[in-house]
Amino acid sequence: MTFFVLLPALTILGAGIAGIVTGPRDVTNQSLCGVPRYNFDLCSQEMRGVKLTVSTPAQDQAQFDNIPPACMVLSTVLTGACDTSQGPAPVPCGSACILYPNITDGRLDEIKKQLGVYGMTR
Repeated sequence: MTFFVLLPALTILGAGIAGIVTGPRDVTNQSLCGVPRYNFDLCSQEMRGVKLTVSTPAQDQAQFDNIPPACMVLSTVLTGACDTSQGPAPVPCGSACILYPNITDGRLDEIKKQLGVYGMTR
């Protein structure tokens, strides 16, 4: 008896290239902090049509509500800092909420850029 395993096609880089990923990971396709670009592409795809709420609950804080799961897992690198000693440590405030304490304008701009949020000022 022969068994076959059917694998779904993956969309790579959101560019519509379908295929099955096999072999070693392509390290040339890294983005922020060594996180594979496809993680950011998944976040971007999940952000489509999402109404994200951005607020400043206190001075030098930024809170993002209604963040999709693929973006939640990127919360530590969305500021462009590869570890929390280089930037604000994100604090989960719910299953789809992130609070960034002690955030600078530059780090806030990086988060907005990564999430595709524009027009929000402090």
